[in-house]
Amino acid sequence: MPQRPPGTDGDAPVLSLRPQPRERAPGDVLRLLVGLALLGAGLLAATMARNTVVGAEADIVEAYERIPDRVAEVLTALAFVLAGALPLLAMAVLALRRRYRRALALLVGSNVASWAMLALDGALADRGLVDRVREDTGGAVVVTDPRFATSPLIASVAAMVVIGSPWLSQAWRRALWCGVGVLVLLRLVSSGEPAFDMVLALAVGLIVGSAALVAIGTPGTDPSAGELAAMLHCAGPLAAVEQLPATDPLTYAVRTAAGRRLALTVRTSRDRSADLLDRLWRYVRLRSRETDRPFSSVQRRVEHEALAQALAEAAGVRVAGVRAVVASPEGAVGLLADHVEGDPAAEVAADDLAGAPLVDAWRQVGRMHGAGVAHRALNLRRFVITPDGHAVLGGFDDARVAAPERDMARDTAQLLVATAAVVGTEAAVDAAAEALGPGEVAAALPWLQPLALPGSTRRAIRGDKDLLPGLRDHVRDVTGAAPAPLVRLERLRPRTAVSIVAVAVAFYVLLPQLADVQRSAGAAAEAHWWWLVAATAASVGTYVFAAVALLGSVPQPVPYLPALRMQVASSFASRIAPANTGALAVGVRFLQRSGVAPTVAATSMGLNMLGGLAVHMVLLAAFVAWTGTSGVGGFSLPDVSTALIVVAVALAASGLAIGLVPALRQRVVPPLLAQARKAAGSLTDVVTDPWRVFALLGGSVGVTMTYILALAATVTAFGGGLSFPQVGAAYLVAAAFGSVSPTPGGLGAFEAALVGLLGGYGMADSRAVAAVLTFRLLTFWLPVLPGWVLFNQMQRREEL
Repeated sequence: MPQRPPGTDGDAPVLSLRPQPRERAPGDVLRLLVGLALLGAGLLAATMARNTVVGAEADIVEAYERIPDRVAEVLTALAFVLAGALPLLAMAVLALRRRYRRALALLVGSNVASWAMLALDGALADRGLVDRVREDTGGAVVVTDPRFATSPLIASVAAMVVIGSPWLSQAWRRALWCGVGVLVLLRLVSSGEPAFDMVLALAVGLIVGSAALVAIGTPGTDPSAGELAAMLHCAGPLAAVEQLPATDPLTYAVRTAAGRRLALTVRTSRDRSADLLDRLWRYVRLRSRETDRPFSSVQRRVEHEALAQALAEAAGVRVAGVRAVVASPEGAVGLLADHVEGDPAAEVAADDLAGAPLVDAWRQVGRMHGAGVAHRALNLRRFVITPDGHAVLGGFDDARVAAPERDMARDTAQLLVATAAVVGTEAAVDAAAEALGPGEVAAALPWLQPLALPGSTRRAIRGDKDLLPGLRDHVRDVTGAAPAPLVRLERLRPRTAVSIVAVAVAFYVLLPQLADVQRSAGAAAEAHWWWLVAATAASVGTYVFAAVALLGSVPQPVPYLPALRMQVASSFASRIAPANTGALAVGVRFLQRSGVAPTVAATSMGLNMLGGLAVHMVLLAAFVAWTGTSGVGGFSLPDVSTALIVVAVALAASGLAIGLVPALRQRVVPPLLAQARKAAGSLTDVVTDPWRVFALLGGSVGVTMTYILALAATVTAFGGGLSFPQVGAAYLVAAAFGSVSPTPGGLGAFEAALVGLLGGYGMADSRAVAAVLTFRLLTFWLPVLPGWVLFNQMQRREEL
């Protein structure tokens, strides 16, 4: 509604602002995620690093005891006032001002956090992971007694501070969080052996408070009338400022007293939180090169937008002229630019858009690319069609200066899809080819896929399954380009992640049940954990030998250390793809980046796999013979082991069945046969060099043997009592089951087969389960983190 800035005379401009509704702020969601991460870290530390934590707490207690008693009493009283009395006072003030909803949220949130922490504290205390501090308070607690700062109180106060933060000034927020910090310190020194549950208390407070804000909503962050007037001071005397409806970011139409029309786009702290969440999701799902680091502040973001738009204007692109970057003391930052008369291209009729306006829009894109600027969020809403039919480009928030060709090709793909959905495939491609030329249009082919498009475009074409394939076909027809594979953008498909987590959780929860959870836990408690050092060293050795085997399969020199890094990186890729296809793709890509021709790289990886298979079969026969000829070395299956072997056989059979499905057989078998023929042809290049033969076969033997050594160490750690040939035979047979399972790394089939085989050789089922789970933790799960780090590092170095 129209209003005037406070403190101005009658000539002040009229500001038409929309009322600020409650909103689910992205910052609250982000804070909720931080709380969940902190809770997980606290539980992990309390479980896995108890001795280290107790030692650190003892040091803090010793330092506190050196503080004079009077100073300690003052600090305690101050913490009580800041963290206890002030939130209660805030709740009373809210009630007196009839802000009952906010007061109720504070009250309910604090109580929920307190009871949640009590329940968590009790559960952890029952397991001996934390100490019961509340029992040490000795009844009544005075203000100067530091033991009043129990973990439920910390959780309650933290939740109240979080819930009240949106209605508090920055100074009050800092004061209250300082009070919470003093409470945490007092919690640390409240007894001679303080518990490590203050981290969990902070996490519970963050989670409960953030969840409450997500549920009830928080005030909007739109700038007030006074803020807008202060921000627009540089524009001179103003006549009117009108907030445009349903715009993101906030947009205002500005009219000066001299009759000049301007446009102001404003970003606030809400935009920063939303940007962080969006980039976090993109970083988890997409490859590293598809994500950018977040801006350090909202002002840096707006300054970057202004720079990109000014560079485009200097290159002759028809854009709104940048006039200033303005900011308010409350943190809102805006970009002030000239007003553009016209209609958004998305609202122009298809017949009016096709033809000259569309070609002109493509010309602006071509000039922008000529200046080295990529827009990276092109759709029809980024263009305004003026009354004389010209296109004006805007929305440079996500633009990149000094952009690589891949970003420009993505721009072309984005606008192709957006325009094809409105004017049709032929008109869209013809206009692009006329303005840009066939070469630049053809470069967009690998990017004509949903993940390369802005979210609004993806939603617009969701129901049209034929648009993208038809667009790719027409681009090839117009430009004469050869078919090109789509660029792989995803780091991890959501469906794949859910499948892996579901299989892992289901199997690792059910597996101990088959062998009695209590007995498996007892076996773990009696384990000789120093053997795990040897198992870890053997696990590291598998990557050393795998790199040697890879070098032996390549007919030209390849540096060893990068090959070793690639093997570790492949441990991440192989976890998100079935049947070792992830490791195969990473290996081929690495060899190509190392200067090996694509056909030779694929052949070398095939030869490496063939050598590993041959070595595995030979060692399998040798170990089975080594265990003895009668009953395969005294092998007999108890009931539990029989059930697990049946599970392994079922999973392996399902993998074979999938491979034999006619549709998959036609896709998979011919390429595999062709790859095998290429590998056999390259064998002559390798066998002429005895050192390469030794590296290929010796490395493959080393990989298998180090895995067997790692398993033997874990079996010994849990008192398995099996001989080395029995352990080796069990591993090799289980690995064969896992290799044909459809799950990544043979997940499920390998564990079931290995537990069953170890049990068949006489190892107690409970000890076998504990040993196998520990072995898989060391050799399958722990390498994922360093593999992920090296995978991203090698991508940045362009080694992958």
